[in-house]
Amino acid sequence: PGIVCAYDWAPVASRANELLIAETDFGVGRGWISQVTEGSRARGTALVTYESFTQLLDLRWLPDGSGFLFSAKRYGSVFNENGNLYEYTFATKAVRQVTRFENDFVRAFSISPDGQRVVLERATAIDAPTSDVWVMRRDGSDLRLVARDARAPAWNPKRP
Repeated sequence: PGIVCAYDWAPVASRANELLIAETDFGVGRGWISQVTEGSRARGTALVTYESFTQLLDLRWLPDGSGFLFSAKRYGSVFNENGNLYEYTFATKAVRQVTRFENDFVRAFSISPDGQRVVLERATAIDAPTSDVWVMRRDGSDLRLVARDARAPAWNPKRP
């Protein structure tokens, strides 16, 4: 009954039939990121739950399958009112805020094949017609501009 905002297939053979789905159900006033099994009719295991006033912008598994990153814009207290990047780790079942942008939004992003860097689209408004592409370490450090007026960042699989 919810609206699927984003999804991603698992990147490793040990999780080959799994995917992540970000879904919002405005009828119950919340959304969640769930881990589901391909072909299942069940909703799956909710890993992250959020109020329906959160807008999920992108969602990607970490290359080793140990967790995932997601970008979200929150209108209220759980996530801040900007679009930031967050990391969920399966081992700890915890969400950690990676970026701390106050006037910018992380929209689309891509993770390097070794999982150590993230290239992201950073805009001054959620619906801005242009954005810039930045790269950083997965922990949020070493943030640097790659290209102005660019969109849809993707990682070259031949470069770590």
